[in-house]
Amino acid sequence: MDLEKDIVDKMGQALANEMDQHILIGFMLALGWKEVIADPWQHGSLSVIQGWIENNIANPYMNMGNRWVFEQEKDAPMFALKWS
Repeated sequence: MDLEKDIVDKMGQALANEMDQHILIGFMLALGWKEVIADPWQHGSLSVIQGWIENNIANPYMNMGNRWVFEQEKDAPMFALKWS
């Protein structure tokens, strides 16, 4: 019974975190951040994209699954040209 409770608790927390991130991205977009949809698995792995971002994007950004949001408008097209 404890295993079932642990699984339900972990799944519930994961769902709550995902919902929070979707809400946060919505606020960021309302504040003028720009969104790009790109499937990280289409390019091998998330770490490949993360490495590229570290070398090419100096401004704040956030990622959730295939949703990427960038504070600076100039970063979104550069990211989209490379990854979407």
